[in-house]
Amino acid sequence: MPSLPTAALHAWLRAQVVLHYTCCLSAQRRTRVISTRVHAGQAASGAYEASVQPAAMALLLAKGLALDALRGARPEALALALDDHAGALAEVYGSRVGRNRRLFSLPPPLAELVRWLYSTRRSPALGTLGAGADESAAAAVALAAADARMGARLLQPVLLRVSAHPGPPGTAAWALAYDRSLPAVDMALRPDRVLVLDHGADIIIWVGESVPSAEPGSQHGQTAAHDVHGPPWLGQLIEEAWDLALERSPCASLLLVRGMSLVAGSVASRLEPIHEDSTEVQDAALPELTQLSAQDRAALVSRFRETDEASFAHWCARLRLDIPPRGGPPTRVMAAIAGDDASEGGEGTVVHKTASGGSRAEGHALPASAAATANV
Repeated sequence: MPSLPTAALHAWLRAQVVLHYTCCLSAQRRTRVISTRVHAGQAASGAYEASVQPAAMALLLAKGLALDALRGARPEALALALDDHAGALAEVYGSRVGRNRRLFSLPPPLAELVRWLYSTRRSPALGTLGAGADESAAAAVALAAADARMGARLLQPVLLRVSAHPGPPGTAAWALAYDRSLPAVDMALRPDRVLVLDHGADIIIWVGESVPSAEPGSQHGQTAAHDVHGPPWLGQLIEEAWDLALERSPCASLLLVRGMSLVAGSVASRLEPIHEDSTEVQDAALPELTQLSAQDRAALVSRFRETDEASFAHWCARLRLDIPPRGGPPTRVMAAIAGDDASEGGEGTVVHKTASGGSRAEGHALPASAAATANV
């Protein structure tokens, strides 16, 4: 598998052929050396694009950066290295968008690779989210030692929306459904939802502040150790999440939070911050927002704090890349973000699980069937 073309802009593919032959006139043995070179960016582009495996390539790169982080590399330097990789992809393999000379598009495999680079840039293992030194070091060790599936989850978190239906008559169990159709963006944290954020080494259950709380003692599996109250099936959700956490090595940690408290900031910081984007970009990243009124959208945006972190759209615009989010905005939106008006436009899976009753004193987490696995 080819490596990322960090130096491909000025690289050359050199070939040398040595010919040994006997001259038919003089009967002398002669040697001729023929050397040539071809610009690697042009010659290898087709083969490179065909061999791209975005998740695997991003994981290999992230493992190397995690080791650099453990050696003391600064988070800013690691983020800049990822920016350089994405910029090199644009300059070597990008094609100009319409008449815009400063905005590039990429073939689908490379565009997906850039999405993975953005997720890698925000990984706790690289220390770019402002986590503590010990927490970042632990995440870096976990990433360096992770297999393909766990590594993909450490780089690209999955956001699951949880709903429940009563179980079989005569039982206290609930049928929990995990819908993974939501993108991992901050504006998906709506107050009427119960969500699970699976980030590999961390599993976070987030309960919106508008979710009704069950009467004390009516929550299945709920214990007095939990200060967060929620629907009657919250205790069962905790138990299933704990089962998933125990299946991982090392065991994943589990956090249970409600609303937009200070502790809940650990959830929003792991999600793409689209709340400061334009309406068009927000709608492209999270189509369900189109159903909100202007007042409801403003109320949702006001829940989030200002941040210096760039959303995927603004990060791409800064690198002069026209790569919309999955299902993304049209080119004219990307051009507007990049400050160019000269461009011409171009252009859940649900898992069910029914668990039997039974309390657990120290519960926390999700079944393996509910865990979204990455295609690596």
